[in-house]
Amino acid sequence: MHRLAGGLVLIMVFASKGTSTEVDLDTQLEYYVRTKIPEVYSWGLTKHYSYWTLKMNSSKEHSIESRLEGWKCEGGKNSSSHFEPSLCRDQFIWNVSRSIRSPFPLSVNLSVAVIHNDTLEEAFVLIDLTNRTSIIWEPQGNNLTSPTKEILQESCNFSATATFQGRFAYKIRPRGDH
Repeated sequence: MHRLAGGLVLIMVFASKGTSTEVDLDTQLEYYVRTKIPEVYSWGLTKHYSYWTLKMNSSKEHSIESRLEGWKCEGGKNSSSHFEPSLCRDQFIWNVSRSIRSPFPLSVNLSVAVIHNDTLEEAFVLIDLTNRTSIIWEPQGNNLTSPTKEILQESCNFSATATFQGRFAYKIRPRGDH
């Protein structure tokens, strides 16, 4: 018989402005488990782990869930030259300098202005920042029309807060005295 247990870990990571950092939640938790609870032989962070799928918990506890909150785009710059929508194609690029590697989705639904039928229209795009350092989205897809040589470029420094709440579960080896 293998005992199951649940655990709670608080991982706080702070990066100073101007640094490029990647946080790997799996690696951080593995280090914690291996150094603090050496008798663990199996563990899982997500709702797909057996402790959660076999409904072994009797309380209102739940597996770890993620949220991305407080999306901000600050210090916006508009480096535009001549603009004729009929000659343009959209390309949106998000460069993520402080990324998070985790098994949890960190998605945000953004409103952006895109070119449609020679006018600017609002569109919504769902982007997942998990395990990403760069995201490129082109609303026109494989449209092969030649874009104008003029550039309309807007940029900003974006930030958001990732929140993880819940418990992780693990299995420990029997002690041998049972």
